[in-house]
Amino acid sequence: MQCTIGRKLALGSGVVFAFIVLAAGFSFYQLRQLATTQHVVSNLRITVLTATWDLRSSDNRLSTDLSNYILLAGRNPVMAAEIKQDWAATWAGIGKAAATLTRVRQDLAPADAEKVTQLQTLLPESRRAQQAGLAIIDARGAAGVPDALEVLDKQINPKASEVGALATDLGSSAAELMQASIQKMDAARKATIVVLLLSTITAIITGSVLVFLARRWILAPIVNLASVIQKVSHSRNYALRAIPRGQDEIGELVAGFNQMLVEIENRQSQLEHQAVTDELTALPNRRLLADRLAHALAGAERQQSTLALLYLDLDGFKLINDTLGHSVGDFLLQEVAGRLRRRVRASDTLARIGGDEFTVVVSNLRGAAEAEVVARELLAQLDAPIALKGHELTLTASMGISLYPDDALDPEQLIQHADTAMYVAKSAGKNRYKVFNAEFGDLVRERLELQNLLRGAVERGELTVHYQPEFDLATHRLRRFEALARWQHPTLGMIQPGKFIPIAEETGLINQIGLWVMEQACSEAVRWQSVAQHPVQVAVNVSTLQFFREDFVAGVTEILRRTGLNPTLLQLELTESVFVPRLGNSSKIMSELRQLGISIAVDDFGTGYSTLSYLPRLPLDCLKIDRSFLYQTSSDSRALIRSMVRLAHELKMNVIIEGVETPEQLDLMREIGCDEIQGFLFGRPTPDPNQYLLNESARQAELLERNSETPAHSGAIVHS
Repeated sequence: MQCTIGRKLALGSGVVFAFIVLAAGFSFYQLRQLATTQHVVSNLRITVLTATWDLRSSDNRLSTDLSNYILLAGRNPVMAAEIKQDWAATWAGIGKAAATLTRVRQDLAPADAEKVTQLQTLLPESRRAQQAGLAIIDARGAAGVPDALEVLDKQINPKASEVGALATDLGSSAAELMQASIQKMDAARKATIVVLLLSTITAIITGSVLVFLARRWILAPIVNLASVIQKVSHSRNYALRAIPRGQDEIGELVAGFNQMLVEIENRQSQLEHQAVTDELTALPNRRLLADRLAHALAGAERQQSTLALLYLDLDGFKLINDTLGHSVGDFLLQEVAGRLRRRVRASDTLARIGGDEFTVVVSNLRGAAEAEVVARELLAQLDAPIALKGHELTLTASMGISLYPDDALDPEQLIQHADTAMYVAKSAGKNRYKVFNAEFGDLVRERLELQNLLRGAVERGELTVHYQPEFDLATHRLRRFEALARWQHPTLGMIQPGKFIPIAEETGLINQIGLWVMEQACSEAVRWQSVAQHPVQVAVNVSTLQFFREDFVAGVTEILRRTGLNPTLLQLELTESVFVPRLGNSSKIMSELRQLGISIAVDDFGTGYSTLSYLPRLPLDCLKIDRSFLYQTSSDSRALIRSMVRLAHELKMNVIIEGVETPEQLDLMREIGCDEIQGFLFGRPTPDPNQYLLNESARQAELLERNSETPAHSGAIVHS
């Protein structure tokens, strides 16, 4: 198991500390031993020197005392007695010195110990010889002096000389021992000093190694880490990395910091990607579009080629988003993005720059014709229905095209002109494209002006309601009037619904206008009942924004209460795009309306969805077939109308056909079996429907007779 930095440093420090302690202990022990040895040697030297000194001095004194005693014994007995006492005392000292040497003999060198042994043998012999000389004097007095001197010369003095020689040798040995001890002590002291020096040097070297390792293991990585932190802080460059190392604490710290940088770098990349990418569709957003468009324009300028900016806006997306919910809207946007992406080249840029707005930058074109080809192909990508909750929704788009260098030279103006062309395409009927023209600016300004003027038009009394009649095809009886909003501006004159109704839907004013039209129509219908010979209904169109408001049913109920109109005389017309995507909510709202007695009609039937499965699931009273089917003269078109009529009758619903303008169309509808008709053949929208209410039977008989006499090929239309 690999040690961590702390353990390594602790182990190293412990080794150094232990080594220093051992060295200090060893040195202390050596010094103590030296001191002890020095003390012992000193004591031994002193003892030996003292003992030998005593022996030499005592031996000399004995010889002197003994000579004096022999010479004075006969002449001065008193002094001789004192000398004898001194002799006895001297021998007592010699005995002590001999005993001392005997005691330290084991500490002496073998040769010196042998000399001490010889002294132990020689001293008693010397004493006996001296006692023999003293005994001669004591026994014979002065007469014995010659014999005593002979004993002194032959026995005592040789013995004394021998003792002195041994004492001198022992003294010399003691001095030599002391000198050797001093030399050993000096050598030991030097060795101790060397040991201390080596210990110190080793401690310094080991400490330096530890410092080096600490710098390598701790300080260097931390300094590197601090340096990287400082660089990252100053440069915001999260691609920098600290130098990696092992699995210890510093290594884990460095690895953690590097991992943090990786996460920050990934997060920064993610944020940078999000900053230039649309989150929903993963397409470039407006910011990235501006950058790529600038580069594309620079390339087009270098290559002297044409660049096209296509600005695409989905038709009716706001209604879908408001009625079906944002989740469905998001799904549609993703589907549209996927379809457009399949057509766009890798060198082109497809971007989403707004809610339902997309742009395509197409480079390396030879002219506007190639840009129009791309536009048609992109619109064709949206032709296929989109499967949505069991239904198929048809989605269209309006597109504007601006060209470099023909229309603009900078990105901002290029986008602005493409946006202008897109609004012109939308105003022209949607589901088409327009190439920018300088005159388009006037059209856009007109649209913006209408948008501003429409606000407050109801309060200013500029809106009116026109009524177009609908007749029973079998009895020619007037069944109802369809209420249609009209805008009569004091300076601009009559503004057609095709211009201001889309603006009202985009701005949300449609709810206010729709409720106002409904109340005006209901009030007018109440007056009709007092004039007409039979009940006459009024039909009012309802937009998606109105229908799905929480207070819609309550608002209709309140209008009926205020106007006093019988609910059975009110028919609400809804297009398929209003209720089909949300059948559950639609069915609930329709059921509440029908419980009030209000009838429900499907307006523009056959143009919104390719499925008919919703018909049995909704409480509907009438199908109003779109006028576009009458404009098709093929047998397939007639068969399709006949099938729709048959289906409606099977479901117990009446059928109204819109747009009847010729007697031939009238005869065809009678043959097919339609129940009711509406069109210019019987009457245009009018603000005063009284002409249809008075003398209704006679008027309609005359009208039908005149229409039947009109040649088929003339295409004549009878206007009321």
